Amino acid sequence: MQHNNQASEHTSKARVQDWHTWQSLAFTTSHIFATIDQQLRKECHISLSDFDVLATLRRHDHNQATMACLTATVVVTLSGLSRSVSRLEQAGLVNKEPSEQDKRSMLITLTNQGQEVLKQAIKIHNCVINREVMAKLSLEQRDQLADIVSSITQE
Repeated sequence: MQHNNQASEHTSKARVQDWHTWQSLAFTTSHIFATIDQQLRKECHISLSDFDVLATLRRHDHNQATMACLTATVVVTLSGLSRSVSRLEQAGLVNKEPSEQDKRSMLITLTNQGQEVLKQAIKIHNCVINREVMAKLSLEQRDQLADIVSSITQE
């Protein structure tokens, strides 16, 4: 019976440790996102969500994508995406027009001004990631982190 109690106690401690690990990961990720968002707003006048839209457009052919495509690839709700695209359009960073292939679809295109803002934003994004994460890890820890993230995201 004592063996079962020890196993149960070990399992409980492991669950508590797992919870603390998860909480730390969530807090750290949230802190990094907030720091990036704050820097982007201050220096580029865009949010982290706006950055995600601009960066996603740049990865597509001809720097453009439909709203449906953006919805599937950016990390934001549909209403959040619509607000972000509207802000970016008003700022002259993207153009929004009906698709020639499907008039029901809206095509979002990164403008030259949007490309310039994105270049600056990428530098800021990378600087924050380096300062808040990479500079605090050894090369071995970076490799371990990459392996861990890869394990989590594999389907």
